[in-house]
Amino acid sequence: EAFHVNAYAIDELKNMTKELNQYTQMKDRVTKQELMFAKYASHELKTPIAVIIGAAELQGMKVDPQFQSKQRERILKAATQMQQTVEVLLNIVKQENTASELKERCIITDEIDFSDVVRKLDQKVSFSTQLAAETTTNMPPAVLAMILKNLLSNATRFTHQGSIEVSISSDIVRIVDTGVGFSTQTESEHGLGLLIVERLCNSYGWSLSIGDNPNQTGCLVELKR
Repeated sequence: EAFHVNAYAIDELKNMTKELNQYTQMKDRVTKQELMFAKYASHELKTPIAVIIGAAELQGMKVDPQFQSKQRERILKAATQMQQTVEVLLNIVKQENTASELKERCIITDEIDFSDVVRKLDQKVSFSTQLAAETTTNMPPAVLAMILKNLLSNATRFTHQGSIEVSISSDIVRIVDTGVGFSTQTESEHGLGLLIVERLCNSYGWSLSIGDNPNQTGCLVELKR
């Protein structure tokens, strides 16, 4: 609830009241962000934990070497996913609470895995990627991977025919699709993913913009330094 003072109060008291209200608003905003942060972490870790538990239980059902190997692979993949999620979330906190200089590094093609995206694509949708030569970034591999994962998750969800194109260079990451378009989507449909992407971008000095595809029906997402 906002603070109020009498209209005839002295200016100093009015200024103090204004600052108190601004502080209260900021506190509420930070609280909501931290709740969102915790909810996202819970959501991202829930699936790999379930996979690990399920695969571990299945291992006890058969002694077949091939079956055992498959379950071990599932456990390792899920554990790696958990490790990357935790690394990204810790990076957000570290980056927001320190003034450490961000290190520039070259992006290696193999570090960006689009296999999950391709698997979820509608059969009528083509997928293409372009990585500019000698592209560098100040984002750790796990951070870049999570950003792309969340953005492409929305692209695949709203694109049922046409194409999704990803282009990455040192100063801009662009994702263009021929889906339903951003203006027809509600904010709630994007979920926590975009909120995390925006927070990551802010932490590493990037800006996020989302709008309609200027050339045809669809969505255009741009990350810029």
